[in-house]
Amino acid sequence: MQTIRQLAPAEKEQVIASVLQLLRAETEVKDLADLKTRYPDEWLAILIPEGEDRYSPRRGRLIAHSPDRSFVWQQVNSLPASEDIYVFLNGPVATKGFGITFHDTTDTPLVATVGG
Repeated sequence: MQTIRQLAPAEKEQVIASVLQLLRAETEVKDLADLKTRYPDEWLAILIPEGEDRYSPRRGRLIAHSPDRSFVWQQVNSLPASEDIYVFLNGPVATKGFGITFHDTTDTPLVATVGG
């Protein structure tokens, strides 16, 4: 029996693609509210099923989750480009008291303060 390290690069890609396909097939569609409760303060990548709003889905299949953003994006980048994936941070974007600056198309800064 070979380990994945002993395989040729093309064979590695095929094995990884097969495992990812199997994981997607076995993962059931869940409500995002349930996933948010289960994985607080983590990055989540959700495969959006047909019929869902791709910009604001209410349900999907969990592809990856982690407090580490780069881990989640590595998983997403290994998927075919044809998949609709919704990636978001399930927690606060900034700590209370910090300011965030947004720029509109006319480059006029708008400032929002988190937590009043």
